[in-house]
Amino acid sequence: MSLALACTLHAQWLEESPQWAEIPGRLGFSHVQWIAAWDQPEEFRPRVLALLEKFPVGEAAPGNSLWLKPHPEREIRLEEDELRRLLDRMAQRQWHSLVLPAGVLPGWQVLEQEASARQWSPAAEAALARLERLFADSAVTVLLDVAHPATENPKATAQALGRWGHPRGRLWLDLGAQALRFPYSQVEVAMQRWFGILGGVALRDAVPEMPLEWTPSPGQGGEIDFARCWQILSTGAFGGLASVVQGRRRGRKRRLSPEQWEQELREGLEHLHYCGWPVPG
Repeated sequence: MSLALACTLHAQWLEESPQWAEIPGRLGFSHVQWIAAWDQPEEFRPRVLALLEKFPVGEAAPGNSLWLKPHPEREIRLEEDELRRLLDRMAQRQWHSLVLPAGVLPGWQVLEQEASARQWSPAAEAALARLERLFADSAVTVLLDVAHPATENPKATAQALGRWGHPRGRLWLDLGAQALRFPYSQVEVAMQRWFGILGGVALRDAVPEMPLEWTPSPGQGGEIDFARCWQILSTGAFGGLASVVQGRRRGRKRRLSPEQWEQELREGLEHLHYCGWPVPG
């Protein structure tokens, strides 16, 4: 299975201008990843489920992926029925994958706490069984975002996921967010350590001491060695999802228009191409 390269867009941008939806196809992307952010638990159902109705179904959108981002400073948990409804609706509309922090999954906290235990407690086994039932019949791959603050312990999340071994549950590594959240760690080392359970990566650069919402084009932040990252993934014949993430800001204040954003994304793709990535075009 070959790597699937996606263009990442924020769903709320479509409320400003339909031009945003035209950019991925113009750049040659067949996969699109939509980011949906929410601040309060009560916002989840009306916003996220309604979001799925806005996009094409099936063959018209073979690579659609949804990346859920709860507010990093608010404790938000998804109820079991909410997650089931979301996975069912995504499967019906033939979406490819769902990215979300492990910390919002129902019962995941007890799995993290016992990740390195020789034997799991009845509570952990019950939590795992509930997730098994949720994932069992779904065609949607769930990718657990270890770099989001809602995932309190990335190492424990990786341990629990590796021990679980469910084919529809994999790890998602946001390269830039990982570098900002853990500034003294090595992103490349994390990729190699977790390669066996890695299902996707966000190709996002970073600038030290800048806020997470400011996302420079790949190669313009200086924190991520994209050539080395591609070497690791290609050597291992990685067959997951890789999304190119480009933010709306340049610096701390100026918001980019769709035209400016597209131009900066093109520059990022040029850098990725230089580093060996199989970019479109």
